[in-house]
Amino acid sequence: MFHESQTAYSQDEDALNWIQATYDELVDPPEELSFGPDRPGLMMRQLLLKMAQSETKTSNP
Repeated sequence: MFHESQTAYSQDEDALNWIQATYDELVDPPEELSFGPDRPGLMMRQLLLKMAQSETKTSNP
């Protein structure tokens, strides 16, 4: 089970790195699309964005 979990986390990391690299190449940020069933995911993404922005502000005075 440990090996399977590590594989899944590695795949998630690869996907997130690809998404970040794609996002970094954009001139303008994409518009956020959300549908009813995606509400928890949208809320999580918004929270993570706020946390990342806050972290950036505190690490770059």
